[in-house]
Amino acid sequence: MKTDLRKPNRTWKEIVALLAAAALLLAGCGDAVPDFVEPIPQQETTQETETTEQPAGTTEQEEESTGQADSYLVPYLKTPGYGYEQLSDAGQVLYRQMMESFVTRQEVTVSTLNQNDLGPVFSAVIADHPELFYLTGYVWNSYMANGVVTRLTVSGNFSVDEETEEADQSRVDDIVEAFASSLSPDLSDFEKVRAAYDYVVQHTDYDTSAPDNQNILSVFLNGASVCNGYAKAMQYLCLRLGVPCTLVTGEANGDGHAWDLVYAGRDYYYADPTFGDGSFTGIEMQDNWVDYDYLMVTTDDLAPTHQADSSIALPDCTATALNYYVYEGLCLTDWDGAQVESMIERELSDGSGVIRLRAADDDIYNSMVEHLIDRQEIYSYLGGVNAIQYSTNADLNTMVVFLKEG
Repeated sequence: MKTDLRKPNRTWKEIVALLAAAALLLAGCGDAVPDFVEPIPQQETTQETETTEQPAGTTEQEEESTGQADSYLVPYLKTPGYGYEQLSDAGQVLYRQMMESFVTRQEVTVSTLNQNDLGPVFSAVIADHPELFYLTGYVWNSYMANGVVTRLTVSGNFSVDEETEEADQSRVDDIVEAFASSLSPDLSDFEKVRAAYDYVVQHTDYDTSAPDNQNILSVFLNGASVCNGYAKAMQYLCLRLGVPCTLVTGEANGDGHAWDLVYAGRDYYYADPTFGDGSFTGIEMQDNWVDYDYLMVTTDDLAPTHQADSSIALPDCTATALNYYVYEGLCLTDWDGAQVESMIERELSDGSGVIRLRAADDDIYNSMVEHLIDRQEIYSYLGGVNAIQYSTNADLNTMVVFLKEG
């Protein structure tokens, strides 16, 4: 049986402390939502035409065009993307040729005669370039002489014409620049990534019927998307802030999914803004609440729920310094009452009524749940509050507590 993708292995319950009897009341938090499969853009490799004569003026493999020499560089950073760097030298040449075709909207002769070489390179292009919101796939044409392929060309499939593309890009630019200008220029890498994550989660509703839900327009212009839109929008914002970010595709709990690979603080981390959104998980305890369990996590953190596909080689993410809980000083390294009290006081000082904690290992996590929830010791830190709702995620050893009003 599939695990409901909208429930990333969280347990949500409610505790009401009855001062007289000190009893527990537990209540579930809503019905599960049926499974679904999200469409992830795939390559189109339809052979359109064959000719029996080699086109005049061509050679078996034409030299790489230089009409758009920098088009392969990722936006804002103007450096080669992660996907590009995973390719062989020949693959990188092909990547540049495909990008020239997609940017110029022209048919371009490529440096291979084998159409099977195109798919892996196209996957790398998509992983690196969220700005190609108008690209829906590609077409290859082979030209033959005497039954032998002598030339292969590539051209893109586009969802809109060039004029509409430019107008949409201008609208996106205005929104992204307003976002960037609202931030301090002195942010750390973590703070930049968190700002991008927050923006996407807080400005997007999860909606499988949303238009353009496989690209950034769905988030920036429409405010509704699915995982591919979430991940590409976060990627685009990270790039704007100078943080390298790459799209990752695969499955989460058995269904098609997309998330991000972020390079920050000289290490790689994963981030999944879709899993941070209550409109996806079904947990919306507060307006614009953001779940940080999947912000800057390791390969091992994702392993219980996420499985990347093999479209590009991925690093083993092991760093924890920029994990949300570690960076914010909310990761318990031992079950220590003074440490718990200090963390809870700091969490409550912002007035949000939300407490987030993570345990460094399973034993500490079990102690955290036993003491704070099972024994209701959480109330000794809350200054008279007598009702909470809480979430536990045993995969990540986290707990989130919401103070209830009234």
